[in-house]
Parts: sequence; C-alpha cells; structure tokens
Amino acid sequence: MEMMQLTVPTSKPSFIATPLIVKRLALIIQRSTRFVLLEGPARSSKTALAIQAVYYALLRGPDITRGLIASRDMDTLNQNILEAEVIGFMKLHPECSLQRDEIGGYYIHVPTYQGDKTILITGYDNESRWKKVLGGSIDVVFLDEANIANKTFVRECFARQIASNSPLTIFTTNGDNPDNMIYQEYGNYAKPIGNIPASTLNLMQEFKVVHANDKDCINGTKAGWYYFFFRM
Repeated sequence: MEMMQLTVPTSKPSFIATPLIVKRLALIIQRSTRFVLLEGPARSSKTALAIQAVYYALLRGPDITRGLIASRDMDTLNQNILEAEVIGFMKLHPECSLQRDEIGGYYIHVPTYQGDKTILITGYDNESRWKKVLGGSIDVVFLDEANIANKTFVRECFARQIASNSPLTIFTTNGDNPDNMIYQEYGNYAKPIGNIPASTLNLMQEFKVVHANDKDCINGTKAGWYYFFFRM
C-alpha cells in the first residue's frame, strides 16, 4: 500500500511524524488490520498516532465512509483529541469541520478525494447519546481510554462494524488491571509489535496458551490484531 503524506499545518509548533510513527501508521491503516491496542503513559504519542490513523483509515477505500471517535465525555474529547495543541484532529486537518446532526449532536465532516465522509463523536459517559450515535453501521472506531469505557458500549462498537467491508477498531489506554475486559476480550488476542515490557508479554503469552484454539485464532492470536507499547 502506498504511504500517504501526512497533512500538517504550517504554523509552529508542528506535528512531527517520526519514522516509527509512520511505520506504525502504515501497518494500522492496511485494509487487513482489524484491531489495534495502543498502550503507554500519557504524552507518549499514542493518541497522536490514533488521531492520524482514524483519518487515513477512512481513505482505505471509497466504501469506507463512516468513523467514530469516543472519549470519556465530550469535554475530554474536545480537549484531548479534537483541539489538542499540535496533535488535535481539527488542528492537523483544518479542511474538516464540525457540523450538527439531526439528533442535535455534532460530527466531523471530512472532505476527501473519495467523496465526503463522516466521523461521529461521543462521550461514553452519556448512554442515551451513544445509543443514538451507534444507530447505524460504522467502519472505523477510535476509543480513547478504552479501559474505562462502558462495557456495553465497547461491545456495541464492534457489533456496529459487522457490515463494514474493512472494519478497524483502535483502543488507547494508559494501562489497567490485566483482568480488564479490553485485554480479556480484545488486547490479548493481538500480535505484540515492537519493544514491549517483559511482564506484559508474559501475560499475553499465558493468555494465548489457554485460548490457543479460540474462534478465528492461530495459537491464540487473531489475524490483523496488533498491540503496540509506547514509551515517553
């Protein structure tokens, strides 16, 4: 797949796409990639990568038209993802715009060479709101701080991607209890990529041994599922 050039504003400071970020981005936005867990401390670039991955994953084909970005609440989503200094989605992609939908919420209008696309936005703290947002099929999902998200919401996001020709789900987390559902139902099935703490690798390997023959698995790993660890 030909790598697309990142769009960055000309003002300073600017977002610097390091070779490692570009390499990881290239893997995430392949059509064969289904799930990615990005884990690490705050300010380790995982959110910056996830933001770019959502945008470029929408360009995986003209059949990919709808995305979703969710965080703990709308204030956090706006502050840490949409308008974050340097890395914010709206900062890096000023051609996009926030628009109000028919149910009174907002979405991101994304004009592309493949036609107009949409990214829904919601906080997973508001069940009535996210139930309305998840009323249709979604191609690309980004859940920030997925470890604290409503469990039903997380599972529903996957369910809403069944009809997609190229579904992609991205989780970010600062880390949590190994028994958290994002590991037990998703993360531990991923293929670890890059330099990862030995303790994390051991936990993943123990899980894979027990779940070696689970559905769609080869030795406990699902094709197109990846885990990345970020350091400061």
